[in-house]
Amino acid sequence: MMLETDKNWAIPQSDFKTREAYLSQLERALPVLVKHSPLQFIQWLDSTDEQVRFVAIETLSQFSDLLGDNSSTIPEIVEKHIYQCRNAGRFRELYQLIQLWQKITGQTHELIHDANEILAFVVRHAFNDNETEAYISLAFTIAEQNAIELSSCHKKISLSNDESSSWIDYQIMVPCDEPLDKVFKMNLHLVDSAGDISKHVRQYMIVMFR
Repeated sequence: MMLETDKNWAIPQSDFKTREAYLSQLERALPVLVKHSPLQFIQWLDSTDEQVRFVAIETLSQFSDLLGDNSSTIPEIVEKHIYQCRNAGRFRELYQLIQLWQKITGQTHELIHDANEILAFVVRHAFNDNETEAYISLAFTIAEQNAIELSSCHKKISLSNDESSSWIDYQIMVPCDEPLDKVFKMNLHLVDSAGDISKHVRQYMIVMFR
């Protein structure tokens, strides 16, 4: 990925001897974009590199007072990423984005309570976003293989518990006109295909089609 502070300056990551040096330079360069080209800056939230996304979130949070006239546009873009992270299962990133949105807007986000609960849970059980996202991505792949449009599926995510344990409950609500036996087979397929997902994650996170 290219490191850019304006259209005339781009530094490829390969120019740096270490990844740490690249990220350090990124931390110094991004505040310039926040002030002079925030809509270009916000594209860094789409990076496929998790560490780069976190640097971008932290930078925007730290320098949000530089947004000026763009402060009305950026929250909408951040909120789009909030729901993308929620649906993808990137719960640590979700919490950081909600904190950022609240700082920019001065409002309380509707997901903050659930995000706080789930963040505390994933920290306690040492989940990382790559693990939880991989599990949910597997479910999404199975849905697509069965001709289920993910955009038509509501995702219900909560922290559930009984007398002895707690778990993240991720329900993919398929359209009600889908046959029950098809949904049942999709759940069986998910269980059979989840061997590469760590047992620890599968123990404390239930992903299911409903």
